[in-house]
Amino acid sequence: MENPTEKKEPYVHLFVFAVVLALIIALVVRKKDAYFSEINEEFETTIGWITSYHDRRFTDLSSDRVIGYSFKVDSVIYSRSTFTMAIFIECEDLSEQCKKKRFRVAYSKKDPSKSLIDFNIEVQGLNKIEKPKDIFDFR
Repeated sequence: MENPTEKKEPYVHLFVFAVVLALIIALVVRKKDAYFSEINEEFETTIGWITSYHDRRFTDLSSDRVIGYSFKVDSVIYSRSTFTMAIFIECEDLSEQCKKKRFRVAYSKKDPSKSLIDFNIEVQGLNKIEKPKDIFDFR
């Protein structure tokens, strides 16, 4: 005769796994939202440039790119990497054309090491960078 608890056991493990996974996802989303909110609360903009480019489209990992960028605030250079769907073919080998590209960077006035970049608008050659109302197009 079968033990009824043996049938329920796989479901219990699956349920526990699902709960733990949901908690991890919730924590990651909350941390990301807090990061965005802190920057959006009180931010300034500056110009950033690409420092690294890793295209993951042709790997099993993902279909996006990891782009590293840097920017300067009060003579201090900060760096960060972000995932994006933006494609810059000329950046695959960090060509001179890529190194000349410039983008808006929003950073926290409280902690300039916290930043986001807007790959949608190139700003090289502009005399003045327009400060956006919010940072929802930034990554």
